[in-house]
Amino acid sequence: MARRIASAAAVVTVLATAPAAWAQDQITPIPEGALSTLAAEPVEPTFTEDQQREIGQIVRDYLLENPQIL
Repeated sequence: MARRIASAAAVVTVLATAPAAWAQDQITPIPEGALSTLAAEPVEPTFTEDQQREIGQIVRDYLLENPQIL
């Protein structure tokens, strides 16, 4: 469970820092064609539906408490 919460926290951290990085042009562009090789392979869900709902709730609560991120 702690590992799952840490994963959710990582998502929130990315969401929280992304606008600052965009504003400062610190994001490295993805090379052309890089995503097409990743999209070719189906990925099994890592989390159960209950875990996905829990992570969604954590992210939702964080965004509601920190609307400046959006």
